[in-house]
Parts: sequence; C-alpha cells; structure tokens
Amino acid sequence: DPSAAWRWIVNNRHHPGLSPGPWNDWPLQRIFPFITGLVLLFLALVLALGLRQYLLYNQCRQAVVAADRLLFEFTTIKDHLNESLVLAESVNLHQLSDTLQALEKELGQLHDNILVPEGLKARLPARVDLIGLSLQLHAIQEHRQEKDQETLALVRALGRINIGLQQCRLGLGDHTQEILLGLHKIIAGALGLIVALSSALLFWLNRSLS
Repeated sequence: DPSAAWRWIVNNRHHPGLSPGPWNDWPLQRIFPFITGLVLLFLALVLALGLRQYLLYNQCRQAVVAADRLLFEFTTIKDHLNESLVLAESVNLHQLSDTLQALEKELGQLHDNILVPEGLKARLPARVDLIGLSLQLHAIQEHRQEKDQETLALVRALGRINIGLQQCRLGLGDHTQEILLGLHKIIAGALGLIVALSSALLFWLNRSLS
C-alpha cells in the first residue's frame, strides 16, 4: 500500500537503523512537495523561455531579412547610377525619387526595430542623405560637362551609404546571434537546475529509505 509505505517513512525516519545525518531531521512532508514544486516551476520557466526563443528567432530573422533587402535594393540603385554616370546617360529623376521614397520607408521600419542597436542605426542613411542623392544627380544632368567634381562627390556618397548598409547588415547579424545565444544559455542553465534539483530529491529519498 503506497500510503502505508509513506507513513512508515515518516514515522521511522529517526529509527536507529536509518542512516544518521541532517537528512533525517528534515520534514519529509514539506521537503518533497517543495522540491517537486521547484522542478515544476523550472520546467514551466523552460517552456516559457523556449516560446520566447522561438518568437525572438522570428523577430531576428525578419530584421536580418529587412536589412538584406535594403542593402540589395540600394546596391542596385548605386550600380545603376554609377553606370549611368560613366556612360553619360540620363536617369529618370521622377522614378528615382519614387524608388528613394520607398527605400526611405524601409529605412524607417528598420530604424524603429528595437532589435537594432543604436550604434548600427547610426550607420543607416538619413532622409537628408537620400534627398541629397537626388539633388546631386539633378544638378549633374543639367550641366554634365561642368560637373566633374559633383559627379565624383555623388559616386563617393553612393559608396559611403552602401558601405554603411553593409556594416549595419553584418553587425545586425552578429548582434541577433548574440541575443539568441544568450537566451540559449539561460535555457541550458534552467535545465541544469532542474537536473540538479531532481537529483537532490532522488538522493534525499534514497537516504530516507536506506
């Protein structure tokens, strides 16, 4: 009978035949549910952290995908403008303005993302930088033969913005990996506590029954 066995453990814990030590002075009715409750609590914590890791992984993946898309789109613009400048071809300024406005919206979304640290946000181009590109190109196309310095300045501005986006993308990838790794370590630590508490409970019960 399990209930009878339990009563025997409680009533005979100080029996001379039992192993002496501090274990025998602890109230069995309190320690057992206490440790069991701790194990269940840590199990619930692990489940909550696992859910948090899943959600955080999706958020990190979306941030990295947004940075990749932003870098790809601006690189396409940069290559197109550089080719047009080299070949002395005209660029549709209205279409370029629309493209830069769409790019600006994506920049704003990435800038508002809480997963992007402030140090990386500082490397993103500002609205004035994008407007400056359009104005510089407009000035160059009006007087192409007299705008060698302006052309060089535009090429440098395109390269500077592109490098900033590349650095932001690489830094964001490293940053999100660090976040996920830190959460993974917390989960591993919680699992270690569960194992330690379970082992302590089994050891204590073994000492009580010996």
